[in-house]
Amino acid sequence: MRRLPIKTNEIGQFFCALLLADLAPYWEVLVGAQRTILVVDDSKTARLMTCAILLQVRPDWVIVDACNGEDALAKLESMEIEAALLDLNMPGIDGIELGSQLRDRFPNAHIGILTANIQKKVEERAASLGFQFLGKPVTKEVIKSFAAEADKHE
Repeated sequence: MRRLPIKTNEIGQFFCALLLADLAPYWEVLVGAQRTILVVDDSKTARLMTCAILLQVRPDWVIVDACNGEDALAKLESMEIEAALLDLNMPGIDGIELGSQLRDRFPNAHIGILTANIQKKVEERAASLGFQFLGKPVTKEVIKSFAAEADKHE
C-alpha cells in the first residue's frame, strides 16, 4: 500500500473546507442567522436593564452596547447591525441624531427611540424618521414590542 505524502489531519481539513464551501450558500439556514442589536444609553443602569431584558426576549441576538453616540459610532466601524435601541436624551449626539446617522449607514435596520420624555412632538419626530417610539421605563413588554417590529425588518 502506497502512502500519501499528506498527513491525515490535512486530508480532514481539506474535506471539511470542501464541505463548508459547498454549504456556504445555505449556512444561515443551517445554523440560523444571528442578528446584532445596538443598545445606547448614557445611564449604565438603564443600559444594563435593557440588555438583560433583551437577553430574555431574544437570547439569539448579539448585543453591542455603548454609553453614548460617539462610543456607538466607534464600535460600529467594523460591524453591521440589524436593530438599534437608542436613548433620546444623551450628552453629545442625541438618540434622534444617532438614529439618523445609523439609518444612513444601515437603511434596513429597525431603530427604536427610548425616552421618559413622552411628548407628542418627540413621538411625531421619531415616527417621521421611521423610528419606533418606546417609553421608559424599559419593561419586558416594551422590548417584546420592539423585537416584534424588528422581526418584520428581516
